[in-house]
Amino acid sequence: RSEVKQSKATDALEERLKALGVNSFSGDAEEEEEEEGPELDPDHAMLLSATQPLLRSRNSGVVMAVATLFHYLAPREQVLKAGKSLVRVLKNNRETQYLVLSNVSTLVQHRKDMFAGAAKEFFLRATDPTCCALLKLEILSQLVTEQNAQLIMKEFNAYIKDASRDPVLVAATIQAIGRVSAWVPTVTESCLRGLMQLVSTSKNEAMVAESVVVVRTLVQQAPESRIRIIRQLARTLPDIQAGSARASIVWMVGAYHHLIPLMAPDTLRELAKTFKQEPPAVKLQVLNLACKLLLSDREHCEGLVVFVLDMARYDV
Repeated sequence: RSEVKQSKATDALEERLKALGVNSFSGDAEEEEEEEGPELDPDHAMLLSATQPLLRSRNSGVVMAVATLFHYLAPREQVLKAGKSLVRVLKNNRETQYLVLSNVSTLVQHRKDMFAGAAKEFFLRATDPTCCALLKLEILSQLVTEQNAQLIMKEFNAYIKDASRDPVLVAATIQAIGRVSAWVPTVTESCLRGLMQLVSTSKNEAMVAESVVVVRTLVQQAPESRIRIIRQLARTLPDIQAGSARASIVWMVGAYHHLIPLMAPDTLRELAKTFKQEPPAVKLQVLNLACKLLLSDREHCEGLVVFVLDMARYDV
């Protein structure tokens, strides 16, 4: 009888709550379950709970295997624990550092939340070999957010200024700066200023070449607002020797000749003087520039274009 009375009382209370526009207790419970996410199958949950203690193992191979398992099968909350364990074994054993970093660079492309807040753990050290440093740069560029973008960019600038760094690493750092600038628009302008300073002041041709290529990519995003940069690069063209950098600058002048109508013909005139000594990639871009100027300003550029075509005929 008491159970019957309790059920009647519960039904009466639910009816009153519905009349007042309030959800029943069962409805609230269902909403809480929906917020928590779907319930795991018992065998699935048992697998995760049985393997989770292995994340504390000192064996890097065991930790990587469990982290991979969690990457594919675990809910988000448990995946974070796997990321912390990978960072831990990264510090412990230098012999397996490259292998762990390779796995992290693959995981971070799909599950950045695994390493949320751990960007500082991937900052380069003076003792890091080049192969590991390159992977760390790739990971850092993937982990960049609005909150840590400034910190990571300061770290990248420090790597570029370090004269003892491997030139390959410096070039990779400049490429990483370009990726960060493309993904986080708030730092694009500051990156462009830094790269243009490198182009103007650096005596390292490889560094200048990488900087120009990255600037070209950033200019393509909003050329109308970066006319000043295109003009500045066109002025520095006589001082740049790297073929890839010269080809990128000539490409920008040709692609956006309508934004610099007075400078583009003058740039072609200067390039015509050195056409014979230019590498093939630069010659091709000079021909592209000549054709575009011929179509847009035939009256003033026809003689210059004919001269360039006559020079190019000997390279056929």
